[in-house]
Amino acid sequence: MLSKGVLQIGSANVVSQIISFIAVPLITRIYSPVEYGIFSVALAIIGVLVPLSALKYSSAIVLPGEQREAANVFALSLCMVFVMTLMSGLIIEGLSVLIPSLVLGRASYIYVLLILSVLAQGLAQVIALWSIRIKDFPTSALSRVVESLCDRGLVLGFGFYGTATAGVLISGRIVGSAMSAAFSSYRAWDKGHGSPLKYVNVTEVLRAARRYKSFALYSTWASLFDATSRQLPMLIMAQAFPVLIVGYYGLALQAINLPMMVVGDAIATVFVQKAAENKSDKTVLSKISLNIVSYLLYLIIAPTIILTFQGEELFAILFGERWRGAGEFAEILAMGFMVMFLHRPISALFDVLELQKQRMYFDAAIFVVRCGSALAGAYIYGSYVFVIAGITVGSIVVYGLGIFYLLGTVHVGGCRVFRVSVKAFIFFSPTTIALAVFRFTNMGLPERILIGSVAIFGQLLVRCVLRPDTVVETK
Repeated sequence: MLSKGVLQIGSANVVSQIISFIAVPLITRIYSPVEYGIFSVALAIIGVLVPLSALKYSSAIVLPGEQREAANVFALSLCMVFVMTLMSGLIIEGLSVLIPSLVLGRASYIYVLLILSVLAQGLAQVIALWSIRIKDFPTSALSRVVESLCDRGLVLGFGFYGTATAGVLISGRIVGSAMSAAFSSYRAWDKGHGSPLKYVNVTEVLRAARRYKSFALYSTWASLFDATSRQLPMLIMAQAFPVLIVGYYGLALQAINLPMMVVGDAIATVFVQKAAENKSDKTVLSKISLNIVSYLLYLIIAPTIILTFQGEELFAILFGERWRGAGEFAEILAMGFMVMFLHRPISALFDVLELQKQRMYFDAAIFVVRCGSALAGAYIYGSYVFVIAGITVGSIVVYGLGIFYLLGTVHVGGCRVFRVSVKAFIFFSPTTIALAVFRFTNMGLPERILIGSVAIFGQLLVRCVLRPDTVVETK
């Protein structure tokens, strides 16, 4: 059942990936690193505000046993989105000391675009979770295709006609999110599910607010810590370094996120539903959780190795020679994103097992490590390389510990996780060795062909001897 859900959502996400992969190289050849840097800072600001938009009540939509209660949680989440959108202008003003003048000082309309982005993305997230609630996984996935088409279409259309500005890039995100929300709503109601708002009344909405108040009290703070820890380094770099560096960093983040997180989100979407259904049976839940981690390991190791050793060349080829610097950033970030990719689906256990307080502590640790690394690298060492390296090391340590902790809550031992991880890395060792040799030696083409052939043979041999452990049995 789990693999079927992954297939349903993953097939549509492949289309979304293809759209993005085609569009990004075109966008980087139209929009300059400076405009992309301004856009990246704007995304960082939005990234802090959007997780607050529903005060995390939206995470509880999938939990109630009765549809009526879930519908009232859905209505509560929508109300919170509108309230927080109205407050977002005040929040931006209050955070003005952290917002570089290169964004808000460039044009007043960007200030308005930031607020509209909070509204559009907040609504899209809430409606997407309702689609998961009613198990309409195809709609949840297809809405991402709609979002990608509308976003990229607008950005490329205006770019080709000479309006290649940061404002257009931000507007693309707004239009994409708005169209995604509209599409999900139409599909859900058109399929006979009806509007969830027909179950809503004020008394039950208030009851839902009290029942799931821990999401607002703890998960909101956890999300704030998590979002700030992700986005504050971008704002710090914008204050400490030229906007060109910010553009490189922004593209590196997006390029790594795109293939890694789209697949991870598709799997997480199904995992959260399956985990919620089996939360009372720790035996089944532990098996599902370990299977997910093992599967993701074999999925992500090869791309991570390639990016770590050949990121600079890949970026120059894919995005243009002027973006080679972004490839250097991606090489440093790759290992940290691999661990984040593994943690992303499993983090749903925080909500499913109602571990909001523990999640807050975890995200506070991420916040301290990331922001501390960014501040030290920028203002003590004065080097963006130190900023990125510090964030990467901190992410590996804290997210790695988070994976072990969450698997422990469903009775999966740390030794078992360690063995599965070591086996996965050994499985890809021939590829790793070959790419490392290519990266650190000046070989000619004949030597590279020879090493590559040996690596392919070695990989086939390892595959025969050591089969991928993508389905694990828990003891």
